[in-house]
Amino acid sequence: MLLKALMSTLVLTSSIATAQPYEPSDHEDSTRDSRAGLARGQFRLASDVRLIADRQASFIRIDPRARVSRVRLELTNGRAYIDSVFVMHADGRQVTLPVRQMISPRMPRLVIDLRGRDITGVAINSSQMRSARGGGGYRSMHAATVNVIGLRR
Repeated sequence: MLLKALMSTLVLTSSIATAQPYEPSDHEDSTRDSRAGLARGQFRLASDVRLIADRQASFIRIDPRARVSRVRLELTNGRAYIDSVFVMHADGRQVTLPVRQMISPRMPRLVIDLRGRDITGVAINSSQMRSARGGGGYRSMHAATVNVIGLRR
């Protein structure tokens, strides 16, 4: 019985000792952030952002010191027509950039150039896409979940 108690204590203390925060070593590839799976110059701005056609866009704050000049949308679920991106700059300028592209399982990534580096926030606007079929038009609702990655040039 005493032997079992000693073995349990030894196993528990060795498990606690190895549970240390990750510190990358000098010999590892420094171009990758292994904790987030992103290359240098890339930042996860938001995860699981829900885009629903013709609904209010989620505003994503960005630290202007990050010098983000592009965003990459990575589809995790669904599909959406990205109509435009609303960009806020540190000097107060507000710009709406047309995108007009679909993000779907066939095209799961979309990179959007934000035209600047002093960006403090973005909002992604999705809308219904008008499609023609059989001579008439129809509107289809789209919804998607995306991760938003900030990119430096």
